[in-house]
Amino acid sequence: MGLSYDPFAAAEKSRTFFTGGGRQELLQRLLEQAHFGAPLSMVCGSLGSGKTTLAREFRACFTDEALCVPVQATLFMNQHQFLDALLEQLPIGASSPEPAAIVDDLIRFAEKLYLNAKTLVIIVDDAHELASEVLEIVDALTNKASEGAVHILMLGELQLSNMLHSSLGNNAIGNRLSGRMLEERMEALGNDEVLDYVKLKLADAGFLDELPLQAPVVGEIVNEANGIPGAINVLVTDALNNKMHVVPKPVAQPQSLLELGAAYWATAAGLIVCLLAAVIFLPSGSEVGEDAQAEVVDTQGNRLQIPLAVNTSQQLNSPAADVLEEPDLRLASIRPLSVPPAATADTTASTGTSAVDSPDLGQKLSVSNESQRPVDPPSVPTIDSRDKVSVQFAQPGMSEFERELLSFSPDHFTLQIMGSRSEEAARRFIDRELSAFNRGYFEARHEGNPWFVVVSGHFTSRAAATRALSDLPANVRDMKPWIRSIGDVQAAISAAHPGIAAQ
Repeated sequence: MGLSYDPFAAAEKSRTFFTGGGRQELLQRLLEQAHFGAPLSMVCGSLGSGKTTLAREFRACFTDEALCVPVQATLFMNQHQFLDALLEQLPIGASSPEPAAIVDDLIRFAEKLYLNAKTLVIIVDDAHELASEVLEIVDALTNKASEGAVHILMLGELQLSNMLHSSLGNNAIGNRLSGRMLEERMEALGNDEVLDYVKLKLADAGFLDELPLQAPVVGEIVNEANGIPGAINVLVTDALNNKMHVVPKPVAQPQSLLELGAAYWATAAGLIVCLLAAVIFLPSGSEVGEDAQAEVVDTQGNRLQIPLAVNTSQQLNSPAADVLEEPDLRLASIRPLSVPPAATADTTASTGTSAVDSPDLGQKLSVSNESQRPVDPPSVPTIDSRDKVSVQFAQPGMSEFERELLSFSPDHFTLQIMGSRSEEAARRFIDRELSAFNRGYFEARHEGNPWFVVVSGHFTSRAAATRALSDLPANVRDMKPWIRSIGDVQAAISAAHPGIAAQ
């Protein structure tokens, strides 16, 4: 069919937005709600109804007037996981690991955006899989922020509506959410809309001819899909595969040698004649002299003539013979770090000279180009046992910055800026907000899980640390950094690395 891609594949994200089935009107209502209405919108629909495509089109409609943050919910995603998914995409950090404090950080960030005529838009797909405790975060964000500063769009299957209205059995939260929420539903496509949907998908992939399916097949697709786009995709894919499947015609095979014909026998006779001629006229291998030589091209393009046979009159125990007959494979093995001097001296005395250092090796090779001389194999250096080799092993799991913090006096101080469950989020925050400061992060523990804490500065007194607070950027000061003793930091590092810190 000449398609540029498979528009009905399960893993293929829709590249076009189908406006039929009330989708365009639904999208317009959601956009108006985000700009001028309540802070919360909910869209429910069955599996495959097109909620993800709608969410992607909704996000694409915003330009500079909003900062959109998509969140892909996972099964039983809790408050910490939901907040981490937000923080990883926003240029802020958490002033505390507690969810309530992180919500306050998000609201302060949204208020700043709103002063610049921007709205923080959070788009949660598959929201029905959220743990019900996350609705407390949704309630806090939409209730505490200024009107127009935050908007949350939640898309999920039909049970999402019941989950929102029940809200952990807390009627107060449920009533507040209902009073600030636009609730919508994805409708099924009609019969004519199913055909329009299939044609749009094919046209987007480059197929502009008539629908390549017969009317009875299209009727079956309409009846079985019940207007669900996901089901339509599967059924159309199966129908097209069945239409394009062609059974190859088996190739007839000759039943006997007699059916092969005269051309076959003529070719076979010619091959036999050529084979006999090769056996009779080609010289045998015994005519090749023992002095035959192989040409080897070195890296400069010069040819070296190296004899392939060794004169049997040579002593087989000579160093050159040893090199030619059996290379010393020990050179490829791993050598010890040190060799006792006595053992080295004994070896030299017993052999007189080694095969590697022997000057006779160059004399045993016949070189056709006199300007080129054979290169002696590189000698393998030995390490005297008297040489002291100092090897410093890095402590696993502990960074250089953490070791530096452990070296400070516990009576000194630093500024704690923020913390995050994501190490990558801590790194990004440092690079973005504290690039001009003496800063870093260390790993601690919170509720048994890793907690990455960003600190800045090293001060010998609390007064010096207090003065340094005013030198921080305004947006960092808004995160409420606080003075923390180095001893407290060292205790937190030791708790996160008990085996290492004790060494």
